[in-house]
Amino acid sequence: MRAILNYFKKNDGYFFVRQSSSVQDDYAISIIWQNNLVHVKLHKKNFSSYYFEDRLHYHESLEHAIDYFVKLYNNVVKPLSPDAAKSAYASETSSSTSQRLLASTSKILKPSNQSSHESPNIDTSATIAEAHPFSKSRPQNVHNKQKMALTIEKRLVNPLVNKKVVIIREEQLTIGRLLGEGNFGKVYAGEYQDEHGSVYPVALKALKATMDSRSKEEMKKEAFVMKELTHPCIVRLYGVSQSRKLNSTLMVQELLSMGSLLDYLKIHAKNQMRPLFSLWVTQIVHGMAYMEKKHFIHRDLAARNILMQSNSRIKISDFGLSRSIESNDYYVQHSDTPIPIAWYAPESLLHAKFTSKSDVWSFGVTMWEIYTCGKFPYGSMPNEEICQYLSCNGRLHRPGSCSSSVYEIMLRCWAFNAHDRPSFGDLLKVLANRSEFAAAIQHFQNYSKD
Repeated sequence: MRAILNYFKKNDGYFFVRQSSSVQDDYAISIIWQNNLVHVKLHKKNFSSYYFEDRLHYHESLEHAIDYFVKLYNNVVKPLSPDAAKSAYASETSSSTSQRLLASTSKILKPSNQSSHESPNIDTSATIAEAHPFSKSRPQNVHNKQKMALTIEKRLVNPLVNKKVVIIREEQLTIGRLLGEGNFGKVYAGEYQDEHGSVYPVALKALKATMDSRSKEEMKKEAFVMKELTHPCIVRLYGVSQSRKLNSTLMVQELLSMGSLLDYLKIHAKNQMRPLFSLWVTQIVHGMAYMEKKHFIHRDLAARNILMQSNSRIKISDFGLSRSIESNDYYVQHSDTPIPIAWYAPESLLHAKFTSKSDVWSFGVTMWEIYTCGKFPYGSMPNEEICQYLSCNGRLHRPGSCSSSVYEIMLRCWAFNAHDRPSFGDLLKVLANRSEFAAAIQHFQNYSKD
């Protein structure tokens, strides 16, 4: 592969297609970027369709898959012409590799006339010219950006993410005390000094150096999602950094030092917190309505993932399971990532299907957590029985501190059919018509103007 890098040098954005060296019938798209090759895997399924790592779309032919790839990058990438690829590989020592590359490249750039489908519009006359850098020509909508991030091979750094997420130099950070740790790594308090000299208290999420590639990829996806979200009820991402001191990649987020809403509920369960419940519920709905409008789903909405800035101000956090979806579309989980069953909607449990309406179900459970001061949903009921319980129209009981009006909102969120649930936009209107949420709505409107 070094020959093609030497030949094209600074022509970032050009790509070629080659047969996989490890899996028969699979392909790889190799993008020239900063004197390196970034590889995207393209898999074949059942001899008739192709898909990228994200599995969000299946393509009828190899040509259609490449056309999708080109459109996804919004003219940032350009295919190498067969003649250009042949010239680049003239000095390649491995003739078998060269022939495999040239054959597959020619096949892509000159689709077979035998295809029963209309040939995609791919430029077969590409010449070697200065390509548009990734930073200057960017995909136009958020859901395309997310799909791109999912397709980049795990062992390589995704240059697209690097261009969209701020890269913070290590010397801009001061690492403080340890706040907590889990299976993924540790979280430290710290400070971040931006380019203008302003200093911000931050939480530094450090991934364990020993974590596998999937965990690293999940962290990258989380940063990618958070970069697109700017809202007073959502935790802010300042950027990412590489720490030599901690030997880890860091996510640099705003610091909410009071911890999770779940912990707060449990610690203060005996106190009179009910006046705060409506404040928290209102802010969660506003934050989720924003995500819904931006076509993002959270997939892990729960009190444990709500952080507290103060008694009266909270923010949605933990976007490790979040995904971008097209309007009126859905995401299907294909991985074996552990799922929070007690918070999941029936369609998520039965079919691994996720939409904004499944987030609405999870919001209803989060409301229930708030009004029960942090009790665990369904108590000691085994996971395998929860789905059956829901199918038989079983629902979480009405909390003692919850009015019938508020419980009615929860029940609407728990409609078995997703289409029967309100959207988060609908929930904003519902809260506006409930007198007990009037003060909370006014409170949000006041501080969101700051």
